[in-house]
Amino acid sequence: MKGQTYNSVMPPQGPLLKDFEIANALTYVRSAWGNNAPPVAIEAVAHVRSTVKRDTMQTWTELNQK
Repeated sequence: MKGQTYNSVMPPQGPLLKDFEIANALTYVRSAWGNNAPPVAIEAVAHVRSTVKRDTMQTWTELNQK
């Protein structure tokens, strides 16, 4: 509801989703709502997942860094 504050955290989805599922979701966002970006390759997702190791969720501060 508008104005209501929720005190919950969205669980990490990375360990649950396969590379093709993440690529599909990213591709959808990049092509929906007037966006016109090319699809995200499954190989690109696999590469990022293999090079970026993280075992904790990002903090609010990390997500808002510029």
